[in-house]
Amino acid sequence: MKCIVWELASNDYKYRYLRYNQKPYGECSCYDEKNKIYKDLLDQITKIDPAFHIDTFFDKNAILSNIVADLDDIFEKSSLSQIRSREYNEYKLIFKSLTPDCFIVGSLSANNKNDERRIFSTCDKCPKFDKKSNVRKCDNLLNLHEIYSLLYRHRNRCAHNTTSYQQNLPTFTMMSNLKYCYENYFIYFAILVLIDTIFINLFKRYQDLIELTV
Repeated sequence: MKCIVWELASNDYKYRYLRYNQKPYGECSCYDEKNKIYKDLLDQITKIDPAFHIDTFFDKNAILSNIVADLDDIFEKSSLSQIRSREYNEYKLIFKSLTPDCFIVGSLSANNKNDERRIFSTCDKCPKFDKKSNVRKCDNLLNLHEIYSLLYRHRNRCAHNTTSYQQNLPTFTMMSNLKYCYENYFIYFAILVLIDTIFINLFKRYQDLIELTV
């Protein structure tokens, strides 16, 4: 993420001043910063190509099916999927139930006051969400943003070795909660691959446009 920011800043000096002086980023690991970089990248692309629209750029059904197929190739016959068979089966059920509405949102109003661009969609914007009853009508109990929050918390615990002395490790009550199945390494891997896929393709598009302007 930091490399993407630096590349954008190398070609746009106003952006460099913004991100390295006025509003610098931190580690670029949390969702909020990743989402801001997502918006920055879209801004730079549309600055060069005003006709660019993310909804037509990505085939979101293909992205989901490719990620599932690639991870199946890696894990299907691995010892990890055998040792963690329950978690692996839960991952397949959860990830394969995702739809294109769950990620890559590119809406931006004409006056830029209502910026709805997000890597992961929120449930209240989903067609399967019943606004009257405030109830999700899909099989997943958490959206991708909420699952990434679990991933990020686990990442911080591992990075700082806090699991060795923290007293707030999962209790039996937490583990019996239906939502605990989302704390799953296979799901974490899939979400990281999804984020990488989005950024790699957008950055490639940006590079192609930059080369055309040179």
